[in-house]
Amino acid sequence: MANPIGKRWWLVGGVTALVVALVAVTLTIIGHVSDGAIYDPSDPKTDTRTIAPLAKDCDFDMLDWEQSKSGDVLDFKMSPNGEYIAMNDPNNSDIHLWHNGKRKALPPPPKGSYTGMADLNNDGVVIGSGTDEDDIDSYMWKFEDGKVRILTAKGKWTGGTPSAIADDGTIIGPEPSSNTGYRDELLKWEPGETEATTLKLKAEGEDKAPSVSDIADDGTLVGGLLDADVMEAAGLEDYEPRLWTPDGRYEDIAVEGEDDDGALARNISGDWILVTTYSSSYRWKRTADHQPEKVKGIEALAIDDSGRMYGATGKGKQRVPAVFDTEIRQLPVPKDVPNLIPKNSYGYSTVSAASQDGSVLVGNWKGNPVMWTCE
Repeated sequence: MANPIGKRWWLVGGVTALVVALVAVTLTIIGHVSDGAIYDPSDPKTDTRTIAPLAKDCDFDMLDWEQSKSGDVLDFKMSPNGEYIAMNDPNNSDIHLWHNGKRKALPPPPKGSYTGMADLNNDGVVIGSGTDEDDIDSYMWKFEDGKVRILTAKGKWTGGTPSAIADDGTIIGPEPSSNTGYRDELLKWEPGETEATTLKLKAEGEDKAPSVSDIADDGTLVGGLLDADVMEAAGLEDYEPRLWTPDGRYEDIAVEGEDDDGALARNISGDWILVTTYSSSYRWKRTADHQPEKVKGIEALAIDDSGRMYGATGKGKQRVPAVFDTEIRQLPVPKDVPNLIPKNSYGYSTVSAASQDGSVLVGNWKGNPVMWTCE
C-alpha cells in the first residue's frame, strides 16, 4: 500500500519527521477486544455513513526476529490481503519479510546496501530504496520473483524512495527535484517493468508538488500537495490532503481547524481514507458527502475498508495498540516481553498496518514485533 514521499516517518530524502501527538486515554490491558456498545442504525443521531462495524476479537503472535535493543522506529508494511508483512530493521539496513507469519529471506541488495522498505502488495512484491557502495548515490528497487531489480528512469538510477505499489504491480515514485524547484510530475513503473514513465498530477500554483502516500486497487492515489519552500526547510505545515482519480481528476480533502498543520491523506482502503495531522486523526468516506470525521484519543496509522482505524492510544507507559470502530478498544498484548524502546522515542507500542478487511494487523508492543489475527 504505501510509503508517502513526505510521510510522518520520513521526509523527502528519508529525514525523520514529527509524528502526531496523542490525546491521553487511560485504559486497562485486556486479553481480547471487548464487545463494546452496539449502535442503532435507526437512531437519527447515528451517522451510518461513517459508522464502522464493531472490531472483531483478536489474538496475537510474536513475529520471529533477532530481538535486540531497538534504535529507531519499527516501520511495518502489510499487503492488503494480510499475507505479507515487511519491516525495516531499526538496528541495521536489513529488511525482514514474513509470509503468513513465517519469515522469508530477502537476497542481498544489487548495489551497496538497503536503506529502507517502502511498500508491498498481495503478491509479495516489495519496493524500497538503497545506496551505492560509497553511500553517496541512491536508487529505488523492487523485489519480485526472488530477485531484487533496480528501478530506472531514462536508463539511469533515480534517487528518492518509491511511494506505493498497487496489486497489479504498478509502482509510483518521486520525480527528483530540479534546480527550478519541485515538479508536478511523478514516476510510474508499469507492472513487470523496471524503466519508468512520467505521471503528471495537477498541482495548481508555483512551487507546489504532489506527494503520494497510497494507491488503491483502481489506481486512485491519495497524498497531498506540499509547498517547496516549506519542504526545503524540513517542515510539513503547508500540506494539503488530496485524492487523484485514475482519469486525472482530483479532489481536495478539507481538514479545517486549529490542528490541521501537516494534514496528509496517509492511507486508502476501499472507500475509506485516513487523514492525519500533527495532532489529530481523521477518517473520510469518499463516497459520502460530508467532512472528514475527527476521532479523538487515537493516533491512527491505518484504516480498513469498513472504516475501522488502527494505531495507539495513551501516552508514555499507558501507550497501547488500539482500534477505533465506534469507540477506542485496546488490543491484547504479550506479557513478560523485554522493553526494547529507547528513551525519548516515538512510534512504539502501536498498530502500524492492517489488512483491507481488518482480519490481520501488525505493529509492536514495547518494541517487539507483533501480528494480530482477528475473527
